[in-house]
Amino acid sequence: MKKNSFPRVARLTNTSDFLGKFEGRDYTSNFVVLSRENQVGIARVGAAISKKRVPLAVVRNLIKRSVRENFRTLFPSPRGVDLVIRPTKGIKKKDIPGIAAEISTLLNKIKK
Repeated sequence: MKKNSFPRVARLTNTSDFLGKFEGRDYTSNFVVLSRENQVGIARVGAAISKKRVPLAVVRNLIKRSVRENFRTLFPSPRGVDLVIRPTKGIKKKDIPGIAAEISTLLNKIKK
């Protein structure tokens, strides 16, 4: 495994990981982050991005990559927390430059 990789155990992959009650909520203008403590003991992240909210696959994939990269660099914390990031409104291709900064801001809010 490469040093800068994002391990599979740090991802929310199953439907059951995304279901259930999330206690915490934080918002920005384009995203909402849902958070809850987990029993796994490591921080995990998932992105729930629908085609209805973000119609272009290029933009959906960019958001997912940005979420994983920001999480990997900003959240090396050993505490067990699950985070789900969702867009709150439609994101267009023109919004791409601000996406990474907005996700970074959101994860920094959660980290505290």
